Amino acid sequence: NKNDYQKGGLYYERLLKAFPNNIYTLTGLATCFWQLGQSDKAVVVFNKIRSIDSRSHNGMDVYSWILRRQGAIKELNTLCMDLVKSDPKRVETWIAVAVYLDLKGMKEKALRTLQKAIVLAPKYHFAYVVKGGLLLSMRMVEDAMQSYKKAKTLKVDLMSLQGLVSCYLAITAGSST
Repeated sequence: NKNDYQKGGLYYERLLKAFPNNIYTLTGLATCFWQLGQSDKAVVVFNKIRSIDSRSHNGMDVYSWILRRQGAIKELNTLCMDLVKSDPKRVETWIAVAVYLDLKGMKEKALRTLQKAIVLAPKYHFAYVVKGGLLLSMRMVEDAMQSYKKAKTLKVDLMSLQGLVSCYLAITAGSST
């Protein structure tokens, strides 16, 4: 819930006073900002992470999601190239690439790329959330619902629940026409 992320953000900020360039602490702080809807602050922190270590993968799938929402295609392209070059066997790499492909309008290819991420890490919650969003945007509502349900079984969070609600609304809207 929101209070947890607010408290978490405060803890991470305290930790950063002792360890100002700790990638894991910065990633936690950026994630808290993102969960609180403070994407601009999250981007600043993610950029700091990348300036410290451009090969860091932790949280870069979330960063790609934020960049996609902002329409920052050049930044997203650079991020994806760096991630693929540094470690093509990380789930975050392929989620970021799928997000980039989706932004470019290459939805089928993005879906295949997300499948690669899921094969690499079948219990990685965020991959199913991104897949659900992509499937929903392709009007594949039943498949999107299954993906969001899988995400929810791995981790109950607002994104998977919002995705399920969006699926139910899409089904309801489709049945009333």
